[in-house]
Amino acid sequence: MSSLQRDVYGFQLPQLSAHEADARARCLSQAKAAKQWASKKLPDVQLPGAQGSFISEIGKYQVAVSAPQDLKGLVRLGIPESLRPAAWFWLSGGWAKQSAAPEGYYRKLSASSEAVSDEVVFAIEQDVGGLWHSMRQHSLFQTSKGQEALTRVLLALAQHLPECGYVKGLHQVSALLLVVMGLPQEEAVFWTLVALLQDKLFPYCGGALQHGARIEQGVLELLIQRKLPALWSHLVKMGWDVSRLTAGWFTSLFTTVLPPETVVRVWDAIMSEGSKVMHRVALALIKRHETVILGCAQLDLMRRVLELRLSRAFDVDDIMQVAFHGIGSMPASLITKFRDQALGTPVRRSGSHGSSGSGGSGRGRDRSAWAAPVSPAGVAELLLLPGGAGPQVPGSGTPAGGLSTSSTGSVASAAPAPARPSPSTSAAAGSSYRRSQSDHM
Repeated sequence: MSSLQRDVYGFQLPQLSAHEADARARCLSQAKAAKQWASKKLPDVQLPGAQGSFISEIGKYQVAVSAPQDLKGLVRLGIPESLRPAAWFWLSGGWAKQSAAPEGYYRKLSASSEAVSDEVVFAIEQDVGGLWHSMRQHSLFQTSKGQEALTRVLLALAQHLPECGYVKGLHQVSALLLVVMGLPQEEAVFWTLVALLQDKLFPYCGGALQHGARIEQGVLELLIQRKLPALWSHLVKMGWDVSRLTAGWFTSLFTTVLPPETVVRVWDAIMSEGSKVMHRVALALIKRHETVILGCAQLDLMRRVLELRLSRAFDVDDIMQVAFHGIGSMPASLITKFRDQALGTPVRRSGSHGSSGSGGSGRGRDRSAWAAPVSPAGVAELLLLPGGAGPQVPGSGTPAGGLSTSSTGSVASAAPAPARPSPSTSAAAGSSYRRSQSDHM
């Protein structure tokens, strides 16, 4: 029996056809990108606790780039693997947020879960133990160290953004960040995640993943109407809800849809350009399979075919080519207009929207540079749909995308949600994490 093949990040690969293997090899070839990156200069980004391990790599590209936007075209070609951890930390804005936060802020948050409800602690522990199969099989999460680091990141996030709640999908995003950036860069993973949610993806709702993903799903439907009218007409004719095809794409940032090597290339661009990349990539994935969708008369069959094909989408060069050159113009004003329509009322513009990851540093900065910009009341007022439940999946009591909210309105887990733990059960779940912190400190 042959040994299992793994990708560059240690994820198990399926048996590839000759065509898939060729496409993957071509996309992984970084000779062109590395040569172009060598002509650029990155700032000296110190990863927390890195002790220069990544600085030695970045040193070859030293001096300064005025802003992440200067690298936009190059980032779309793919960031070299050795530079990706520090580049993500900088491009996302995580570096600036960590620099602006009080000394030891993450360490303090990650050392205790006392401020987190037992319900959320229980949901996080359930999700960490139930990662998507490809992530669960990764060697990092076969160990207690990997699982505990992921738990700490998620619990710290729940305390840093309490008004956003915890939602299934965050564990997948955080897990891939840990794999790519490395276990020693746990704090950098946390700040990259915060910046990704607050600044790059959902600045108008303080980084609330559930609400932001629901709004962006509405934006995607409006974009399909405009960009792919024949496909939209087919969906309407068949009575199919777009969210049934794209459920989980935005809440997991494609981690449960595409191969990990493809996802990290998509994330390269998201770190640089933000939420518009989600829409471009989603439209590209749909457009590349438009013939399949148009030729299918059964929704469940089409979903299975689409899921299978996307799970083997190793030609990320083609996906990115279609996303940025095959979709047409998508100005920010159009996205804003569609976002307003999806929400039903103009969204609140955050001052951090569009801010670059290279923005100044310094620990004396106003807390607004790193804390949640929208109050809990503001999030509820702006984002909760009538009834607070959101669009329903036909035949279920679950909001589209598989998300569910707790009885208090905060997100705790995804449907089908585990029964709310009894006081003794949830207390045990919380105490099991709290006991592990004595080893972390």
